[in-house]
Amino acid sequence: MHYIVLDLEWNQPFSKERAVRLPSGRLLMSEVIQIGAVRLDEERRIADHFLSAVAPRYYRELHYKVKQLTGLSGKQLNGAPGLAEAAEAFREWCGEDFVFLSWSNMDLPILLENLELHGLDSGWVGAWYDLQQIFNVQTNSTGGQKSLTAALEQLQIQIDTPLHDALNDAFATARIAQRLDIPRGIREYYQRGELPKGQLHKDAQGRQMCAYATLTGMATREQLWREPRTRALFCPECGQGLRDEGWTPAGEDGYTTWASCAEHGRFLCKLRLKNLKRSKWTAALSVYTQEEAEKPALLLPPKRRRSRGGRRGKGTARGGAKQK
Repeated sequence: MHYIVLDLEWNQPFSKERAVRLPSGRLLMSEVIQIGAVRLDEERRIADHFLSAVAPRYYRELHYKVKQLTGLSGKQLNGAPGLAEAAEAFREWCGEDFVFLSWSNMDLPILLENLELHGLDSGWVGAWYDLQQIFNVQTNSTGGQKSLTAALEQLQIQIDTPLHDALNDAFATARIAQRLDIPRGIREYYQRGELPKGQLHKDAQGRQMCAYATLTGMATREQLWREPRTRALFCPECGQGLRDEGWTPAGEDGYTTWASCAEHGRFLCKLRLKNLKRSKWTAALSVYTQEEAEKPALLLPPKRRRSRGGRRGKGTARGGAKQK
């Protein structure tokens, strides 16, 4: 397996009112204009690199902030390939058996959004890891986002090329990756939390769970669903793997299946995918014995809704470029 260190540069609309709507209903706030990547082999040695400008289709006039950060101009992008051609070239360059690394949790969701808008296949975009998160854990860094510049300084890595260029940023990120234990970082990246039996509660229908677990840290819903650990089922009694009977959609972002243990019988498993905040998805798995699952649902009183007057403050606006 090799590592593809990915960095994107993107343009943005001048206002939300002028933003293009994706097929999913979300607004496209970032249109890719440059793809840069560096390949690291299994020993984390730099093996190859990729760079392609991308001609924007929807936001053809570059935002003044984008011009200032990247130094790119509309004239430089006029003769560039469109996203379909650039993405296909990048896909072929990536090859097989790889995972993506990037600095921040923004690049992969933006790539997937752009592929969706153009009606392009995204099935080849597999596992992806935010190197910033691995860096924070392995260097005992505290706080939230750390800029790429700050991380380079912390590791005393000298670079001679300006940042906010997709390939330069990918090379800088690759230099950081070479100082980290990437295999260990990947193993520890998705933490699955099991709730102790003493803390298990009844669900909204009054049925008692016999197991509950969450898996957090995913960038997108698609990545969460593809991750094998999301749907890994184990018997609450003996810990052996359960054989599921196929997942069935149950409402928005919900799935159910019956699963069997040779010794302890059948269990009903309910999986719900949740978007806690931008680019952070979690999976919640609830497990019930067959006896509990077949009990009639209780009609519980509805929860009291807090009045609007009791809410404090207003939500803050999202936005802002990733730190370099």
